[in-house]
Amino acid sequence: MDRDLKRTKKSGGENRSTVFRMRLTDKEKEQIQALAKQYGFRNVSKYLRSLITNNKPSSSIDRQTLLLLNAELGKEGSNLNQIARAINTRMKTGEKINFNPDILNQTLTSIHDLTSQLLELLKNVRIRKN
Repeated sequence: MDRDLKRTKKSGGENRSTVFRMRLTDKEKEQIQALAKQYGFRNVSKYLRSLITNNKPSSSIDRQTLLLLNAELGKEGSNLNQIARAINTRMKTGEKINFNPDILNQTLTSIHDLTSQLLELLKNVRIRKN
């Protein structure tokens, strides 16, 4: 325990020297440990600390799935950019093209917004160790 007190200071420069004890049933203890694990915390202390500091744990999200989704969004954006380039090329040559540019812009904006939201999720998700 003395070793823990000598670690670098946390949360506003204060040493964590106070111990909090409470009585739980075995079932309650198992539930808290399961929640800590579900939210990707290495130990129960970090999980409980996150609850009291309003740093609410995010729901358990599979990071790998989010990364794959981000890659797929990138492919969709790339395909859309290729379509836009082809349209621009044809327009420059004077070829008449029947399309609504607003739809293309809305789609690009949607892909950009989804990518931004996904990257924000990825920043906040904890890596689960299975």
